[in-house]
Order: sequence, then C-alpha cells, then structure tokens
Amino acid sequence: MIDFFYRYLTDPRATLTEFKTPPRYAVLVVLILSSISMVSLLTPFLVLELFLQGVFLAVVLMVETIVVDFIAQLFGKKAQSLRTFKWFCVALIPTLMSVPISVIVLSSPFLGGTLTLVMVLWVFYLKFLSLRLLYEVSLGRAILIYLFPFLSLMGFIAVVLLSMLGVTLASLSLG
Repeated sequence: MIDFFYRYLTDPRATLTEFKTPPRYAVLVVLILSSISMVSLLTPFLVLELFLQGVFLAVVLMVETIVVDFIAQLFGKKAQSLRTFKWFCVALIPTLMSVPISVIVLSSPFLGGTLTLVMVLWVFYLKFLSLRLLYEVSLGRAILIYLFPFLSLMGFIAVVLLSMLGVTLASLSLG
C-alpha cells in the first residue's frame, strides 16, 4: 500500500489510469491518518475526538462527492459516486504533511504558510485530476464541475445582496 501512495503522489495520472479504484484499505488508512493529523494539530487527542473527526471528515467528503457527482451528471456524465468518494479520500494524502508544516510555521511563518498553500493546491490538483480521468473530461471542465456549486452559491448571494441594495436605495429615494 505504501508503494501505491508513493506512486499516487509522484505520478497521479498513471496511478489513476492503472487503478480503477484505490486498493482495498487505502481509503480507510488515509481517513484515519488525516483525522489523526487534524486532531493532533489542536490538542493532545482523545479517542472520542479522533472518532468524531474521522466521522466528520467522511461526512464532508460524502457530501462533496454527492454534489460533484450530481453536477457531473448534469453535464451528461455517468454516475460514479463511489469511485469519486474513494479517490477524493486518497487525494487527502498531502494533508498528512500538516503536522510537520505546523512545526515549520512556528519557526518560519512565511515558509510554513507557503508550504500550507502548496499542500492545499496539491490536494485540489489531485481532486481535479481524479475528476478528469473518472468522468473523461478536460481539466478545465473538471475544475468547472468541482467549482460549479461554489460559484452558483456565490452568484446567488451576490443577487440577494444586490437586490437588498436596490430595495434599500429605492426606499431611501422614496422617503
């Protein structure tokens, strides 16, 4: 399994092409290790906190997967929820570096912040690449499928705020 993780981090495209789904326990290992790294950043962790963090992380990934798969189906692609969930979980491998990065942040905030940004961008790249190969779309369309719910929500909020501003300005001019 370590060989799989190494190959995925060094050549994700070839790994995604070769493996249709991640190895059997890879998803569980990444979820557990990501939960440990996230909890250990906060406090010395308890078993209950670790369990709750793992459940929370799994639920967030499930919701993210369901929404992304729904949007992909709106674009006319075949449903692939389970495979998408598994690859999204495996895409969290770079977050395991958050504990060493937090130590670097204490000594050099700029370097730690830069490494954190690289880690987050790497996770997004792995997710975009997973979508690209699972749904057989271009990288641009994969990014659009992933960001569409966020962009829609931002557009909705902008429309609500602009309409509130319009109503406010109209009421000021009448009053």
